[in-house]
Amino acid sequence: ASAISIAFWNNSPGGTSGTVFSIGNQDMPNRILAHAPWSDNVLYWDYGSTGNGRITTNYASYLNKWTHIVLVNNGTDF
Repeated sequence: ASAISIAFWNNSPGGTSGTVFSIGNQDMPNRILAHAPWSDNVLYWDYGSTGNGRITTNYASYLNKWTHIVLVNNGTDF
């Protein structure tokens, strides 16, 4: 797999389940998808599968603020 970086601005109140963006096939293992954040206020970044290709971080301190997000995967965890 190739390395990838995606950058965007986000302002979320949190508490909802939704996808900020998705590219390509929604089925694993071939997907690019982000929840920023999910209803648990965790940012989920999937590149490939939800196993080796998922990165997560607590997003609670960024709620209700304009935040510049850059999601990066070096391509080795696809």
